[in-house]
Amino acid sequence: MRENEFDVIIVGSGAGGLSAGVRIQSKNPSLKTLMIEKNNYPGGFIGGFFQKGFYFDAAAEAILSMEKGSADSPLTEFDFNHPFTRMDVIETYYDKDRVFHLYSDERKLIEEIKKHFPDQAENAQDFIAACINLRDELIKGKFMSGKLTLKKILKMILKYPNLRTYGRQNFKQFLDSFFTNEQLKNYFMIYPIWLGLTFDELKAPAGAYLLAYSITNGLFYPKGGMEALAKKLAELFVARGGTLKFKTEVEKILIEDKKAVGVKLKDGTIYRAKYIISNADLKRTVLNYVGKEHFNKKYIHLIENLKQSMTGLILFLGVENMDLSQYPAHFHIGVNPNIVEEARRGQFELKEGLAVRIAGNKDPENRVENKDSLHALIIAPNDWNNYWQAGKNKNRQDEKYKKLKENLEEKMIKMIEQIIPEISKHITYQSLATPLTFERYNYVTNGSWYGPRYDQNLPPLATPIENLFLAGSNIAGSGVSNSLQSGIQTANHIVELINKEITRED
Repeated sequence: MRENEFDVIIVGSGAGGLSAGVRIQSKNPSLKTLMIEKNNYPGGFIGGFFQKGFYFDAAAEAILSMEKGSADSPLTEFDFNHPFTRMDVIETYYDKDRVFHLYSDERKLIEEIKKHFPDQAENAQDFIAACINLRDELIKGKFMSGKLTLKKILKMILKYPNLRTYGRQNFKQFLDSFFTNEQLKNYFMIYPIWLGLTFDELKAPAGAYLLAYSITNGLFYPKGGMEALAKKLAELFVARGGTLKFKTEVEKILIEDKKAVGVKLKDGTIYRAKYIISNADLKRTVLNYVGKEHFNKKYIHLIENLKQSMTGLILFLGVENMDLSQYPAHFHIGVNPNIVEEARRGQFELKEGLAVRIAGNKDPENRVENKDSLHALIIAPNDWNNYWQAGKNKNRQDEKYKKLKENLEEKMIKMIEQIIPEISKHITYQSLATPLTFERYNYVTNGSWYGPRYDQNLPPLATPIENLFLAGSNIAGSGVSNSLQSGIQTANHIVELINKEITRED
């Protein structure tokens, strides 16, 4: 095999690309797999970075079910031994005069509901039990994988009582079945937001599954931050024979005789391979890297009409000489249960619903001497206020764009000071990322945090073009675990194809 020839090429080192690469090389270390990444670091949205001595998670904040040895962990079979910390509280809400902790523990969560909403306490136990029962039925019936066929629906109706009762409800209707207090119900908004959906869009079984998993199996944070997780996966990929090229940008995925045969880089370099996996943005992959002319009209219609998930603002703050350890690792300032819906309508206002994450409170290793970091995020439309005053050409150097960012930073800091008084006096680094920022660094359509929206028919891992496959949120929807799992599924498919080839040759 020549220098620029590989068995597999993976475009993008996000969660799906990394897990696919590690899986392929773990199953057959003799294979030559090349992973191409446009940035100088791995991970994309599961990455992290340092600025002025402060560590920041790029976007992703934690992962469901990553406990070492757990059969549910997508990394178990990789002999992946990176340490994780189980988070005790999923989210804390500072809501008017109430501080409500959404505990990652069944018993504590029930007690918290009883403490703040005594009149709702009677149904708290039943609600949690229903969530766990729904989760268990989904797993037993294998409803979480593959399409929902008529056979599965009949099985659901006949064999599983909780799915029969709640299967047709959305998450709002499910909450209404147990609670009458709207304020309490709003504290469970984190679950639809994890998927970029509204209460009405999230199906009751899916919401119950997320809730049950988070309070029984847990929510985990990698020691050293999300950056450490991405780097560990990248190192594992290379250690098992893979080749990873940073600061390398793909211009085209090459198609010959209706087959994917390699990639052409921006500098003109060509790498060839039998199989191509794209973990890059789905629309960019199909419409730019490959091109409409190589797909049938039905597939192009599917891709062009996919709706993107939510996006928004993230303010990164470096704080010196201030103790932040007394505050929750994850907290919301106020509650806006309609924030996703408002963003979809193009509405945005900095009032309630600002989420704050303190890296050092999830893992003290992220706190360096007197330096601590936090980031604050809020959902917002990608095209708000004439693309954040950058105009349709998205000119990030426009003075109007810069001025708007400064005003937004000031307002967000004032909101944080409602909970952390005088933090502005200790800020020595600040930077605001807008949807334009995410579009630039992660090459994602509309700057979307989760790729295509979860509540759609996403394409399968195999594209209509022979030997071209997809991984990550392109096919799995929102969430780190989903992206990791999708990479494994795509890798398994390719390894199976390669094994069949070897068998035929023998």
